[in-house]
Parts: sequence; structure tokens; C-alpha cells
Amino acid sequence: MTINPAKSYFTILASKKFSHIPSIKIEGNNIKFTKHLKYLGVVFDSKLIWNHHLNSIEDKINSLQHKLYRISRTTWELNPTVKKEIHTEVTEKIISYGHEIWYQDKIRQNIKILKLQRSGLLNITKCYKSVSTDALQVLAGIPPLDLKLKFSSIIFKLKIGSQPYTLQNSVIQPQSFNHKKPMIPPWTKAAFSWNYFNNSNITAGTLIYTDGSKMNNRVGGAFVAYDKGKEIFSHGFRLSDHETVFSAERMAIEAAIDFVINNNIQISSIISDSRSVLQAIDNPNNLDNNIIKIKDKISCYNPLRGASSLDVYGSHDPGVTQ
Repeated sequence: MTINPAKSYFTILASKKFSHIPSIKIEGNNIKFTKHLKYLGVVFDSKLIWNHHLNSIEDKINSLQHKLYRISRTTWELNPTVKKEIHTEVTEKIISYGHEIWYQDKIRQNIKILKLQRSGLLNITKCYKSVSTDALQVLAGIPPLDLKLKFSSIIFKLKIGSQPYTLQNSVIQPQSFNHKKPMIPPWTKAAFSWNYFNNSNITAGTLIYTDGSKMNNRVGGAFVAYDKGKEIFSHGFRLSDHETVFSAERMAIEAAIDFVINNNIQISSIISDSRSVLQAIDNPNNLDNNIIKIKDKISCYNPLRGASSLDVYGSHDPGVTQ
């Protein structure tokens, strides 16, 4: 990779005023300093206020709206449905590009965003310019863009695990979201089939029953192990109130697998009544990190143990499992 110093610029990100501008050189050539630097379509300023980025977006939106006005007049125009689709798929996409980085939910910023949205709403509804933005949003059937950006930014922050978010006295934890892995090669995908359990299926080995539940807004799970009809071990655990029954069932199965591996149990069978978790384990395209972790533990245990086996079963329905 080569860098062209003549086309290169640098800026300084600082909350306070800096006393002097440093000198940066590449191959003996000075790099120019600029207060606003555009990188991957986002305009950065030294204080990260993002006003210049919104101003650059405004120029694009105004140019786009003028072109749309040419082909959509009061007496002859595009179908309103087409104009609405152009607005949602083009105009709003231009405004919201990179908002996970620059959106800060500030009053002035929201006013600017609604101003950018307003021009498109006027073109869709053909109302007078004196009509309020709220009324235009209702008439066009398009929600406020600032609220859409706020919602999307919250989801983004939760997914990357940066911080929890409080919504109406309820704290949403980042752990509530699935953090998926990138696409994995097809030859590394794994699926573990399961069948329905009945007493005649299994004649030897350790039986482990798992369960997860949510009652009175409390979530927890447990498993109990039997060997030759006698209880040999049981374990229960409590989860955060925001967790789901699916998470409790999944963690109960994972805890049972850990019990089998840690105690070097040669032949074992895990019985669960959570069909959703079992189907997730059986799905080779499931990219949930927690499900992949369960698959990895099963695959690492079974092939390396020779005659040992760890099977998973579903309960409540007749059939045979493996």
C-alpha cells in the first residue's frame, strides 16, 4: 500500500482547544491539517459535535429533493407510494448512514434530523409548508426519524456489549442479545440430531434431566443426574430477571454437559423438554455463540472418548432418540 502525501490530511480529536498543531511528515512531505476530515462517508470534527457532518448531509438531501420536485408536481407526479419508498429507502438511508457513530440524541441534532426529513415528507403529502412536521409524519405514515435513529443506536450499543440501557424503569442488559459469529465455512458446521425419549430407549448409563423456567419474573434452571435409578447429583442456578426461558433451558443443558465432561462419565444421556433449544442444536446454520459452544463441547467429547457417548433427548413425545 502506498500513501500519496499530497492527498492526505489529518485532524486532531480533542474536547479542549489545543495549543499548537503538530507537524506530521510522510517521506519528507508535510501532511496538511484540517478541522474537518471525511472518512468513509462520515465527517469528523475535532470536538466530535458532528455539525459539519449533518451540514454535508443537508447538501445531499437538498440536491436529491430538487431532482424529485422536477418529476413530481401537484397536477402530475409520481405515485405517492413510489415517493414514499424513495424517501424511506434513499433519503432516510442517506441521513442515517453511520448514525451508530455520530448520533448523540441531542436537541439541536434531533431538530436538524427532523428538518432533513421534513423536505421529503412535504414532497410525499403535497401539503402546505405551514403544516407541522408531526402532522406530516402522520399523514405520510412515516415515524419520526430521530426516534428511529435513537432506537437503532440503542440496539447497536447493546449488541456490541458497551453498556446497559434503562427503559421505563427496566434495565436492558447487553447479554440479552445474541452476538452472532461471522459466517463459518460449511465443512466446519455441526448438527447433533435428537429423538424423543421413552423409558425403553435407554438401558445403561447416566440419565440427566434438565429444565428451565420463569415464574413471578424470576428465571432459573436446574438439572438432576441419575445412575441406576438413584440420584447422584443435582444442581440449580438463578439467572437475571431479564433472561428468557430459552436461555435458562440452554444453560441447563450446557451445565449438564459440563457435569458429564468434568466427571468423565462414559455413557450418558441428557433429557430436555425444550424443543426450541434442541432444534437450535440440530440446526447446522445456527450462529448463536452459546449454541455453537454447546456443539463444540459435544463434538470434542464424543469422538475422543472411544466407547463413551453423550446423547441428547427430547421428552413428552413418543419416539426413539440418539
